[in-house]
Amino acid sequence: MTGRFLNRNGGAPRSVLILTVLLVAVAGALFVARQREPAFDFTLGGPLFPVDQSEIDGLLLTRQGAQYRLDRVYGDTWSLSGAVTDYVDSLSVLKLLGTLTGAVGGPLLAGTDVEDRRYEFNGPEAIRLTVFVTGGEAISLALGTANPVARNFYASGAGRKACFMVPAMLRQTLGNLPVSLQARVLLPGVKRDRIEKVDLRRGNRDFLVERRDGRWWMLMPAEGPAFLGPEVRDYQAMYNDRRTTDEQGVWILVSTATMDLMIYEVSENIVREIKSPHESAALLQSWGLDPPWRRVILTGKDLNPDPNADSPDRMVIAFGPAQGVDWMPALRRGNVLVTDNISLEVLEQPVGILAHRTALTFLALKADTVELHREGRLLLRGERTGVAETTEGRKAWLTVFPEMGLTGLSASGYHGLSQNLMVDLDRIPILAVLPMTTDSAVLADRERVKIKMSFGTGDDVRTEVIEFGFIVEDRLRAASAPLIQPEDGLRPVGVWFPASGRLLQIPAQTVVTARNLVQFSPAEK
Repeated sequence: MTGRFLNRNGGAPRSVLILTVLLVAVAGALFVARQREPAFDFTLGGPLFPVDQSEIDGLLLTRQGAQYRLDRVYGDTWSLSGAVTDYVDSLSVLKLLGTLTGAVGGPLLAGTDVEDRRYEFNGPEAIRLTVFVTGGEAISLALGTANPVARNFYASGAGRKACFMVPAMLRQTLGNLPVSLQARVLLPGVKRDRIEKVDLRRGNRDFLVERRDGRWWMLMPAEGPAFLGPEVRDYQAMYNDRRTTDEQGVWILVSTATMDLMIYEVSENIVREIKSPHESAALLQSWGLDPPWRRVILTGKDLNPDPNADSPDRMVIAFGPAQGVDWMPALRRGNVLVTDNISLEVLEQPVGILAHRTALTFLALKADTVELHREGRLLLRGERTGVAETTEGRKAWLTVFPEMGLTGLSASGYHGLSQNLMVDLDRIPILAVLPMTTDSAVLADRERVKIKMSFGTGDDVRTEVIEFGFIVEDRLRAASAPLIQPEDGLRPVGVWFPASGRLLQIPAQTVVTARNLVQFSPAEK
């Protein structure tokens, strides 16, 4: 019989080939259709969103006439848009996805239709959620009224042909969106090393701060140095090492530590409460957010973690004045937040607080080696390893002289000798600005301290030498400002920079530190 299906050349007729192709196509279609059929018989209940978390590309939530859209941008980065546009917390999104993929619906309710009108799926408290799946059909779920006895909620969708019940906890989770996903720090994901410019608005005044060669500089206000405080005024009148000039004007050196603190405060400070869009609109003026009492704009290449934001290189946060003893309002992407005002100390201060005020113009913690001599005798040598990254850089320093075994200190105490010295050097306050002098005898020889710091290695090494000691008042120039008499009974102490002749009065801390180090140094032979 096989011969009946062969043509005279021994091959299959064209009609048979066409029929075979059609049969294969139909079989393939049936196979695919079966593969797409739900893996569960939902008659007795089952999963609402039977997909893996990694397959979920986005969510669309509709509640009380407003829509909120959550989209996966890449990896674990998500973007929130719609009635609320804001930064989201990736860990909160992962938790939500886990809740959704683990959610289960109850048995189908006999005698009900899809979105049965009895359960108010279009009522004021209804919630609709659509889950978008990679390479697959979206899964939609509608929640209506609560069952007055079981306290669960009526639901429809999710591949079912009738209504069913879902736990009240799921309804609560969806009802908390999108607030439960919005970032709980003021500006999430800020990478400080990418920030190149900071625009500050205080009332109706704008101030500009820029990073140049690793240091921060502020464009001089029109009023001059006096606007930044008497300490800045006095220093600028005597020395010029903390200012530079370009086509925009005169720039004043800014404190790196203060800028780091301000950036931390406006980015990583905790959000205590997030107001709804309706509440936000009503609070803008009453809470001093329109116009804002303070506004900070951070600018840097690819700084913004949300690529769907207005600018990938800019993040903006604004603040209103404190409304209570421990809280103040903030404005982020149109959302009114409540944050701690006790943690925003830089914003509370006049803008002059940003100016560099400590004795060293350079940063001691950036050095590679340090040596401390007292009355010509080496007491301490330290080296920076560069392996420890901390806010201060303290842990990157190791003590290499004297030998640890001669000090009787633990390892942490031994290395702390260098660590504490370097941190303290960057924190020395200026008590008085004194006239420049080339007279080394302006500091007494007794208990005189010399500190030598090296930056870089090889041919690129740069050395800074500074000396500390009791000021010999008779050697001061006649134009010198009056010295501030210390309350500890010690004589006034100064720091002198031999290379430039700068002279400043400072507290006695460094002299006292050197005095204490004598006990750890081996006696000279």
